[in-house]
Amino acid sequence: MASGEDADEAIEAVLVATRVHDAAAYYQSDTQQHMIWQTVQDLLTSMDQQKVLAALSRELKRADRANRQFVLNYLMTFERRTLPKISDELIGQVEQLTMESQPDARISALLALRVIAPNQTTAARLVAALSDREVDVQLFAANLLIEMRSNTPLVVTALRRILDSGSLAQRSEAAWRLGDVGPRAASALPELTACLEGDNRELTTRGVDGVLQAAIGTRTTYGGVNVKDAMVRAMAEIGDPSAAPALVAEWERRAYADEKPQTNAPAWDQRDQRMRSQSQNISWVADAIERLLGMRPKSDRDPATGINVTVWYIGNAEIGRVYRYGFSSYPGSSADEVYSFAERLMPRSHDFQRETIHGSITRVGRTPTEEQLDLELKL
Repeated sequence: MASGEDADEAIEAVLVATRVHDAAAYYQSDTQQHMIWQTVQDLLTSMDQQKVLAALSRELKRADRANRQFVLNYLMTFERRTLPKISDELIGQVEQLTMESQPDARISALLALRVIAPNQTTAARLVAALSDREVDVQLFAANLLIEMRSNTPLVVTALRRILDSGSLAQRSEAAWRLGDVGPRAASALPELTACLEGDNRELTTRGVDGVLQAAIGTRTTYGGVNVKDAMVRAMAEIGDPSAAPALVAEWERRAYADEKPQTNAPAWDQRDQRMRSQSQNISWVADAIERLLGMRPKSDRDPATGINVTVWYIGNAEIGRVYRYGFSSYPGSSADEVYSFAERLMPRSHDFQRETIHGSITRVGRTPTEEQLDLELKL
């Protein structure tokens, strides 16, 4: 292994290769292909990291900055080796890169800064990036600040601004990120509600690419989330029941629209509490309503009129089934739970459901226990 001046010369020599070759470049040996960047990284990790970091700092001082992306990748990939020896000068150089002319370069520098710099330094640059001239950089900065749980009010303000002014993909991502913030994004509910109640069909029928993953800097589809679906998800994650009327109205628009959605039902991912959607999906909205109210709407036919109406369920029980439980010999739930269900569902019941309830009551032909009688009287 090279040491002293020989090590410095060896480091300089291998860095020449990464100046003139990008990350996709490779060379061919007798038996296989080798990625040039990977080979150089392997060599550098075997050397004195103090010398390596000094050489990387010199690379960032070059006028052409040809090795800028290689340096950032090295710092992020081998943070355990480099972090103890990172100098303030190198951190300052990376901080300067967050003001580069190209948006992708600014994003890469912000991500590297998150890895190598103190949180206070990183947060200050990310807050500045919330006002970047490119909306994608603003969204990236907002996401990193959300992960850091830092400057939440400023993040929410920036995301609210994007809701009204960004492209479809950017508005969808801004809404998704407001959901990531959760209850502390409640100030955004007026914008979310106004957009949800609007009649811009593009926001519902056009899927977008998805949201930016800060950890890897690439987009993922989340099943084709459109703007309104992302807003529905945000309102559910914010968790304020005052948003429920707007969500119910949106569900009814989708449930009773002339054009039925041609998509599969989404799954609710219990691991990270994220909904996956397809454009204009009814179940997507019903899941959000259930998060806020503890009950969900379904469409059912009124036998008297033949018209589809909204029937409310708690779990698998609508009001008629709740009363059948309550007036049976063996209720499927505790008396308190049955009564609680009935109390919540009755105000939303229809005439045909109440007729079913009356039949459950009049057909009882047994002597109830004291507990059953108490429940039946309450019902």
